[in-house]
Amino acid sequence: MNPITLPRIARTRRIALAIAIFLIVAIVGIAIERLVVESHMNRQATEGSRVILSEIEKMIDQASEAATETLAFADQPCSRAALPLREAVQSRPYVRSANLVDPSGILYCSSLLGEAHEVIDSKAFASGTLELLPFNRVTPDSPLLVLRAATHDGAALIAVDGHHLARALKAFDRTGTAALRVGDVWLSAEGVVEHRAPAAGTTWAVAGSTRYPLEVQAGYSQPDLLPGVSYRFAIWQVAIMVLSALAASLFWWFAGKPQRASKVLGKALQAGEFSPYLQPLVDAHSGEWVGAEVLARWRHGTFGFVSPDQFIPAAEESGFVVPLTRELMTSVAKALNAVDLPQGFHISFNVCPAQLVEGSLVEDCRRFLRALQRPDVRLVLEVTERELIVLDDAMRDSLASLRGLGISIAIDDFGTGHANLSLLNDLSIDVLKVDKSLVSRVAENTVEQPVLDSVIHLARRLKVKIIAEGIETAAQWRYLQCRHVHVLQGYRFARPMSLEAFATQLGASA
Repeated sequence: MNPITLPRIARTRRIALAIAIFLIVAIVGIAIERLVVESHMNRQATEGSRVILSEIEKMIDQASEAATETLAFADQPCSRAALPLREAVQSRPYVRSANLVDPSGILYCSSLLGEAHEVIDSKAFASGTLELLPFNRVTPDSPLLVLRAATHDGAALIAVDGHHLARALKAFDRTGTAALRVGDVWLSAEGVVEHRAPAAGTTWAVAGSTRYPLEVQAGYSQPDLLPGVSYRFAIWQVAIMVLSALAASLFWWFAGKPQRASKVLGKALQAGEFSPYLQPLVDAHSGEWVGAEVLARWRHGTFGFVSPDQFIPAAEESGFVVPLTRELMTSVAKALNAVDLPQGFHISFNVCPAQLVEGSLVEDCRRFLRALQRPDVRLVLEVTERELIVLDDAMRDSLASLRGLGISIAIDDFGTGHANLSLLNDLSIDVLKVDKSLVSRVAENTVEQPVLDSVIHLARRLKVKIIAEGIETAAQWRYLQCRHVHVLQGYRFARPMSLEAFATQLGASA
């Protein structure tokens, strides 16, 4: 849960009020129109079932024509009949295959397989004519409808692809459903063959064929009635429902609009919910702590710890990052005064480009160094790249003032943001921090390896220090050691910790 995005009015109460506003009009409209809708749906279902039946009969008519042609070769061997069977199939788009059955009930020739031997049970065909199958051995994942036509010389079996049948069923109204029945077997619009009828609906219409032993059932189940009420028929009710939905939406928007991010964050700062956490920077060879990055952590009174990804962008956008950084500097300086820091230890804070041109940053840094009272400790400002860095006169003046205080400038998360070689030269940075995304898979011979190596080479060309963050494995550690990256940061060494925990563990790392 992100406290910054919390609405003015509690969600439960907002939902109840919005629903009440909507239902006052909607329920009345549904009650008035229900009978009219059901009557119209019944007519719609009747017409739909007839249209579907007509389409399916056209498909079977093609199969019947193919059967007539096929039966002309009922007394012929498969070597002579196979080619005419294939021609009968190729000229009819709905027909999938044609087959010949001898008088003993053995399927001996197929347009798909040529010579065959398969026992056919004529009793399985509804009225001896049609059989609906979920699959056959040629197409195990596709249903089919088989038309049987018989003479004294044998029988022809013509298969119609079930996908064509399902497509015809699916053409029925998108809010309804349709199914084809052959005997006691059903085919749904999804192409599923079952030995049970679809669930009974409120509005069903059945169209039976006078030429073939099949029927089409189409209609609307009970849950489908509400969409019918909502957008199909009574124009005046639709207008009322739209207005009621608009009123509910406007209320929802107004009541759910969050407070300004700076106000929410300001209250949290006043309540003491922000605290600095320090993640150590270690010497790649000795493992000793040589510095620490200060990270803001927000422990909300209700929701607990809030992810930095949820509040840092809002803090930067709203300008709250300025007082937040100031508060972190104050807390860190006060706590580290009592800690015996190693010679040359450096403390880094994250700042956004906007802060560099904001007048108070230089004074905040001066105040931090004065409060720390440790001239041997270096202050580093890590410039984040969520925003484009614009090197104008104000930025140059600010950087000059910061360097005058002995403060180093680093580019944070390098490799994922806006920084380029030209900008690095113009900024005259002191440190490059390689983003963890470039480090995470370097020991697996992935594309990140040459990218990382290029960044390391670039840092050497620019004569700046390089820090690799996101180190989690020994393999990553060794890889960076071999490339003379001397300062590392990541869970492999230590997670971000409170000031108290940092002070306790610092001595143990020496």
